[in-house]
Amino acid sequence: VVGESATTLGEQVVRTATREQLVTVTDAARRAAEGLLWRAGQVGVQVRRATRLQSQLKEAGSAGVQQLVSELVKAQPPGQLCAHDVHTTESVCGRLRPDLVVTLGPQLLPNSTVLVVDLKRQDGSYNSPAHIHQLASYGVALLDQLPATSRSKVLLAVTDLRRIQFLCVTRQASGGFSYQLSAEMDEAIPALCAALLAPPQRYGASPPPELKLAGQAVELVSFLGAGATSSVYECRLPNSQGEAEAVAAKVPLEPHTTSHEQRVLQELAAAGEGCPCIPRIMGMLDNNKGLLLAPVGKPLAAEGMLTDHPRLFNGFGGLVHALREAHERGWVHRDVRPDNLVLVGESSLYLIDWGCATQQDEEPIPASSFCGTIKYASDRVLQLLAAKSDQLDARPEDDLQSLVKAMWAVSHPLEAQVLAPVGKQKFSNLLKTWQDVMLGHPVWSRLMDAAAAAQYDAVAQGLADRFD
Repeated sequence: VVGESATTLGEQVVRTATREQLVTVTDAARRAAEGLLWRAGQVGVQVRRATRLQSQLKEAGSAGVQQLVSELVKAQPPGQLCAHDVHTTESVCGRLRPDLVVTLGPQLLPNSTVLVVDLKRQDGSYNSPAHIHQLASYGVALLDQLPATSRSKVLLAVTDLRRIQFLCVTRQASGGFSYQLSAEMDEAIPALCAALLAPPQRYGASPPPELKLAGQAVELVSFLGAGATSSVYECRLPNSQGEAEAVAAKVPLEPHTTSHEQRVLQELAAAGEGCPCIPRIMGMLDNNKGLLLAPVGKPLAAEGMLTDHPRLFNGFGGLVHALREAHERGWVHRDVRPDNLVLVGESSLYLIDWGCATQQDEEPIPASSFCGTIKYASDRVLQLLAAKSDQLDARPEDDLQSLVKAMWAVSHPLEAQVLAPVGKQKFSNLLKTWQDVMLGHPVWSRLMDAAAAAQYDAVAQGLADRFD
């Protein structure tokens, strides 16, 4: 993972070279008392005491490394940095669950994560190649959730509370990741204190956004996801009865980038009774910091959606009806994909992220200006992209075919892996891949034909049948 000549982080991580200097840093951490992971040095003392009493701590169990740190984390006072026992909370690494995450502020967010820690038993090789590989996978999973403009590096550590090794994972501008592994340090607690005393921005961490509505702070709960232009957070907002209601805050990376989506949603909401299964605007954040949208759902791309929600098939009628309503009002979504299809309750499907939507009568654009997710683009769009056409327009049947492709990928996760290696510019390869897929699934192929003919009812019924 790290290559044959791993780079020593040394000064970057610890900023000191000798053990005496590390002890000095620990003393400074005690005096500063800034709510570090081992606040005021007392936690460090407890860890050392426990280690001396039982010099071969196991990884798990009532007397293991993980349980020891978990108990210490629960007792930590509030401060600038907050440590989370990920075994009892959500993870910032997607489906992967490291042992400990240190963040700026109390929210567990990938962009405000200062350090990710994996805890290992003391009677084995805590930093084996397999453990370093595991650590690297945490870093990649965390960065993969975020656009490169939001964050490009993260600091991680693996330790048995006596020794420690740090790993810095960096996303390369050309694609892929690079890995820098520090030298092994045999004073884990001072090294951790020194790393946490360093400026968080050094490894890409940034404070959570301050969100306000009409001058009042909006309670930020969790991170929902991010795209090329914005990040989305779950928040709590008091409703008319004074009860907290879950809303999604869509915060753009650049100001004013949500104004187009705001216009689309307002137009759809103003038409008659509005479009069902399309988010409604609950408010505009102060200083043009984004939109508050409701309801909040779970993306169909999430693991276990089909097994955990057996009545999912009931939602396709409303979803396809929402697309038809939007199309009749002139709008084409252009980015229908699993991440933009969310389940609310047990069977209500919503189509979110209308930032790529365009009017059907808009002037065609060149292929180089394509907006959307190429993996789920309709066959017609893929043909135009492969031909490098300058007449790329938006049609309702494109949304319907993208919906069929997205739902095939959700229901066939293993087979859908054939889509991953197809490069973004190899449009003809991707088109051929989808054609081969449909040859092996004649029922889905008929659904694609119905979508290409804009047969809304046939698409809705066909999808419901597939998931019943």
